[in-house]
Amino acid sequence: MGNCFGCVKETNGAPTPNNVASRNKKLLAEVDAGLRQWVADGSIEHEPPISERVTFDPASRQDQVELSNENRTIVYVGKGYSTTLMKMPNGQTHGFTTGRHAWSVRVDVSRCRSWMQNGVVTAKRKSDGCPQVFDGKPHPFRQGEIALRSDGNMVTGRREIPDTRGSERGYDTGDIISVRLDMDQKTIQWLKNGRTFQNEPEFVFDDDELYACASLDNPKEQVTLLNYFGMA
Repeated sequence: MGNCFGCVKETNGAPTPNNVASRNKKLLAEVDAGLRQWVADGSIEHEPPISERVTFDPASRQDQVELSNENRTIVYVGKGYSTTLMKMPNGQTHGFTTGRHAWSVRVDVSRCRSWMQNGVVTAKRKSDGCPQVFDGKPHPFRQGEIALRSDGNMVTGRREIPDTRGSERGYDTGDIISVRLDMDQKTIQWLKNGRTFQNEPEFVFDDDELYACASLDNPKEQVTLLNYFGMA
């Protein structure tokens, strides 16, 4: 029998790399379709939303974060905690202030369910430079971040809300975490692999300007920005 290059046969029903890639591609297409529809539903004219393959903002990168994949992927090589902002779509120089916005992040490497976060930061936290903290004290540095942590806890920018339902909201390597942000209704909601969490209400905030971000905590953790959808 000849060798098969570029493919791996299944053994005892185990998934092959080719099958995994195919499933991941299908999942991303489903996630994108759902986000695109959600944004369009928020438009009076139901116009097709703008779609953009967004990147991280190198200007927000700290020394412990390495960029790759045309600035779409970040990996953490330090210790402590680091927040990197998404470069604003459509050439915007300000944060999200009106309308609906949605984007996704793929978790490439998660060392454990802990303090990896995906969400947004306020304009003040951005202007402060999203400082890192290494002292291990309670989390004043979480002020100004509204995000879902990989252990399932939610950070509201002022306090932390534990996940009391058996880590239903937690996420790991391979998961796609999406954010749906409505600046008009001032609500934010997270999805895992295209699904909302059961009986999970949208979180209400009172900030007028927000920036998308990802925060890494453990060495070698890595995430990749996927697609963004929003209205012009």
